[in-house]
Amino acid sequence: MPGAVDVSDIVASSGSEQVLLMKGKAMLYSSQGVLTGLLALYRDKLVWSEISDRSANMLTISTDVMFGATLSPPDKYKFKSIEAAAATNLAIEASTHFTVYTLTSRESGKRPMCDTWTFKMDSEEECATWLSLLRFTINPKPAAKDTNVLIFVNPVSGKRKSVKLFETVVKPILEIGSTPYTLKITESQGYADEFVKTQDLSPYTAIVA
Repeated sequence: MPGAVDVSDIVASSGSEQVLLMKGKAMLYSSQGVLTGLLALYRDKLVWSEISDRSANMLTISTDVMFGATLSPPDKYKFKSIEAAAATNLAIEASTHFTVYTLTSRESGKRPMCDTWTFKMDSEEECATWLSLLRFTINPKPAAKDTNVLIFVNPVSGKRKSVKLFETVVKPILEIGSTPYTLKITESQGYADEFVKTQDLSPYTAIVA
């Protein structure tokens, strides 16, 4: 990615959660339009505050709910789904825009809510630096090359919508979060149990069923 920098030393040496890692002018795409403000990144949160004499809008996003950050196309911040956002944004190699993705829990029985927040910087180089620092802050220990999450999906569960749910929601989240995985569609009752008992599991670092 053009302009990207090695930010590991910056984050590692920052110490306290409240230490400011980076700050700069940024435009936020919102339901109110494009707003100008200041963006500040700390170890535990991202804070945007509007620069305006008429309003004092502020956005605070905890790194605990962030699962990824990507470049994004100019002047586009709304996507029909997380699948559409991933398909578009993961293919971008340079931009002045980046998007932060969050996943927050809701009341029992409801699917967690996925949100996106898009910012515009003055240059591609500045955007690349923000993105690198954000990614390292979200995940200080990126997945190792040998990381491989084994995922079992039962095609008849969830009213036979589990495969579609994986493809449209879970898969994009894994890809945005740069999490390598292997998908196994269960072929019969007890398939996952039998697989775990009889197959070599050494290639996998975690199992999700």
